[in-house]
Parts: sequence; structure tokens; C-alpha cells
Amino acid sequence: MRLTFVALAISAFGQCIRARHFPTSDTAALASKFRVSSLDASSIRVNTTLGLGDLQSNAANANLDPALIVCQSANCAGNCLPFDLAVLPNDECFSALTNQFVSAAISDPTDARLPFQVVVGSTNCAATATLPTVNECFNLNGAVFNSFARIA
Repeated sequence: MRLTFVALAISAFGQCIRARHFPTSDTAALASKFRVSSLDASSIRVNTTLGLGDLQSNAANANLDPALIVCQSANCAGNCLPFDLAVLPNDECFSALTNQFVSAAISDPTDARLPFQVVVGSTNCAATATLPTVNECFNLNGAVFNSFARIA
């Protein structure tokens, strides 16, 4: 009953998105094997074009969709949350459901070039940095990162 009320309340106040994601232990193991690079505050740009959305995570099984993986530790290790990029709408900013993440990766089993960009950013995507490649972990430096978006 309480869960139903929360779902209805979220739907009433904004778009409710369900993000499919991998089990956390599998995600951390996968992401920690990626090559590691850095993104710092010098690559961040101010963004005023994104809408804001609400996001709920869902413990669905892994699939072949590309996923954004955000981690609270460097090198895409430790506590990580994955989000299924195939179900997220374009040009909406989402909170990562954590206070802050310090590394991020786009996992794509096909290793293909995506038809959209993925950005990570500060609160409400006020400033964002693009994750430039798939299957590579980026340590995020010089700012507080706690939101992300899929950009068409």
C-alpha cells in the first residue's frame, strides 16, 4: 500500500522512469575491468537545456542494452549503480540516487558507437561533462557529480 502511494505521488509530480540495471556485485566486477581515464572540471560545461525527471531503480537482470555505471569509489570499483540507457528519455536530467559518484562508465556489450551522448554532472545537470567512449572507466575530478543525462 505504501509503495503504491509513493509510485502514484511520483507520477503525479513528474515523469516516473524505471531504469533496469544489473545486480550490483556483477556491475562492480564488470566496470572495474575497464581501462581507467580521468575527466576533470576543465571538461565541464554549463548546461541549461535539460529537463528534470524522477528516476527509480529496478533490480532487473542484465541485458544487452548499454548501461551507465556510476560508482562511489575511484576506478569504477566498490559500490556502483547501473542504469539502463535504452529506457531513459533524451534530454532529461536524473539523480544517480547517491550523494555523489566519483567514477563512471558506459558499459556496452556490443562495443558500438552510441547514437546519443551520455553526460554526468552536478546537481540538476547544471554543469556536465561528456563520457566520450564506451567500456572505459572515468575518474571524475574537480566537481561534485551526482546527476546524469542521455543527450540526443
